[in-house]
Amino acid sequence: MRIQKVDDVFELDSYQLVVLAFNEFLIFTMLSNVVFNMFGAAAPRVPGCDDVIYNATSPFQQCEQYDLHLDCQKPLMKYEFKSVAVEFEELCNRHEQDSYMDSVTKLFGVNNRVRFSTTSQMIGIMIGSAVAGQLSDLYGRKKITLLFLCLMLFFSTISSFSTTIEIFIIFRFFIGICCGGLTTVGCIFVVENLPSAHRLWMSTVVTWAPNYMLFALFAYITGEWRYLARMSNVMTIVAIFLCALTDDEIESVVHNAIESDAKSRAKAKKYSFIHLYIHPKITIQTLVASISMFSVSYVTYGLLFNYDVLTGSIYMNAAVSGLLRYVVGAVVAVLDHFGGQHVGRKRMHFITVSFIMCCMFGIFYIYFNDMVLEYKSWIRALTLLAFGTTGCLFLQLLLITAEMFPTGIRNIASAHINVCGRLGNVFGPMVFSYKLGFAGSGYLILGIICLLDVIIFHIFIPETKNQPLPQGMPSKKKERKDAEAQKTLVTISEEAEL
Repeated sequence: MRIQKVDDVFELDSYQLVVLAFNEFLIFTMLSNVVFNMFGAAAPRVPGCDDVIYNATSPFQQCEQYDLHLDCQKPLMKYEFKSVAVEFEELCNRHEQDSYMDSVTKLFGVNNRVRFSTTSQMIGIMIGSAVAGQLSDLYGRKKITLLFLCLMLFFSTISSFSTTIEIFIIFRFFIGICCGGLTTVGCIFVVENLPSAHRLWMSTVVTWAPNYMLFALFAYITGEWRYLARMSNVMTIVAIFLCALTDDEIESVVHNAIESDAKSRAKAKKYSFIHLYIHPKITIQTLVASISMFSVSYVTYGLLFNYDVLTGSIYMNAAVSGLLRYVVGAVVAVLDHFGGQHVGRKRMHFITVSFIMCCMFGIFYIYFNDMVLEYKSWIRALTLLAFGTTGCLFLQLLLITAEMFPTGIRNIASAHINVCGRLGNVFGPMVFSYKLGFAGSGYLILGIICLLDVIIFHIFIPETKNQPLPQGMPSKKKERKDAEAQKTLVTISEEAEL
């Protein structure tokens, strides 16, 4: 029998196991490339050079002394994982200033080319996210998902043969485009291949958090950035094979549904990004939600790509991060479900961001007062806890966006806010490259960003939990009536007090 819509064919059968397996390999492919530089660009410790041992109590102080040691010939490096920084001796902010890439990095105000490779990748993710949605609507999600998987395999493999840091940076950019495409199209493709009645729990069976632990295991086994890239590509090959097994008939029905929906939307009223800035209330909500997403992304990726300064094993830190994100996400979900109105979106946002802010200010205090040796375990614990908490904030912001904006501009608002989040991905990894003249300045920046987020979010964003979804755009006439009604209530209240 010919199926007319996707849900007509979906049942809990062996095909769903194929889809779930594909989802796991897809998520690992995305994660292993998005956070690859967590290991691939990890900075080694530089305790000295030649016969000189630096009088430093932290990796930041080691770098400061190394950068000033101009006649250094053979730096002493200590590391767990052989990253590109180790192989190409891209240490701290010091290198030969004779590359075209230096002109590019200066535009961003940094000298550390290894850290800039992460920024290059994040710029690629923004571009990939922007083009993938339109391509999938034109050619189908399965074809575009397969295309990006194959390109990912190609660029990641070629990248593992890079002979200079400049070549590595360029390939990270193209890998980022593939990551952006997969995060936009691949995840939707998986959801469309699951039964509607079971999509929620089946989508949460496999998530990013546990794959942090698996990726840390891969890094531990390989111990070197080239082999890590190639070993991760084995998972990409499996993802390509499983994607090819998915049902073409379902893809055809989904594509027809998209075309039908496009025709329906063509007859409806057109909305664009401009409509986010026509009405004052929506404009403020758009700006505040966008700033909040930028802040969360900035803090998340600023911490993630600075794990090399933490005490303890970088492998264990990565694994614990994944576990904490999973546990914190589960705790927040339980509190949200059983807390009712007492645990609303705003209160949960206030608690989680305030906690991260306290962690950042705490670490800054330790660095600023030169107590790193005495409290290095505290720095590690606070960093891991802060990063573990950031995971639930992304989901909170996505829910608030869906619940706060009217139907006609909901997707546009979501796209706008996610683009701002991508900007946080771009600039966050460079936060510890900026020198403000005192120790721990990066953590102070992150703490201030969290503080500003808490304040403006609490002031301007309404509580959306258990509220009806807004349908139509607010009208100025209705707004005037609401203002007059509010004024009348205030007058009555004042008269009652008198």
